[in-house]
Amino acid sequence: APQEGPGGPVPAAQIATLTNDYQFTGLSITKQVDTEATEGEFGPFTFTLSCTSATGVPVAFDDEGTTELSFTLEAGETWTAPADRIPVGAECALAETDEFFADQIVITGSNVVDNGDGTATITPGVDPAEIEVTNGYDAGTLTVGKVVTGEGADLYGTGSFQFSATCTYHGQTLLDEEFALRGGDTRTFGVFPAGTDCVVTEETTG
Repeated sequence: APQEGPGGPVPAAQIATLTNDYQFTGLSITKQVDTEATEGEFGPFTFTLSCTSATGVPVAFDDEGTTELSFTLEAGETWTAPADRIPVGAECALAETDEFFADQIVITGSNVVDNGDGTATITPGVDPAEIEVTNGYDAGTLTVGKVVTGEGADLYGTGSFQFSATCTYHGQTLLDEEFALRGGDTRTFGVFPAGTDCVVTEETTG
């Protein structure tokens, strides 16, 4: 018969099993660009990602113990975090770190808080979090106009005047052109992203 009192065997009916079920989830980041500019290319865009479990432990993304990942995306591309590494309920910090900072960066998706500065806090649930980072770039045009004035304008200013114009954006040459204007004429180029640097030179001054 089972021994009664302290130290005796515990009846099977009084034995309970407690199991902690730690589930993994997923996280993906998609990059988008929103602009009216028709010239120039945007990207590549660089990001960092780190996560902390609900118990406060940094998440290791590989067997070497890497706790911060860096990755690069072109516009329209998607990056997916390593599988079976991010536990459900972890808090992840995402930051865009490239030089293509936009007039506005909007971060949307599953369980995400946009911090308004190119960073966001993501808390993936049981279903993988799908995040979209959209950079919005203002755009504009370059207009060159020729004005001829003064007492000698009718005598000396009736011909055409030669110009050159170059425009660059993040190391890209968006415009390199020679053209002619008469007094009262204008010439418009673009559409360029805001922040484009343009130099206009009148080659023949008359």
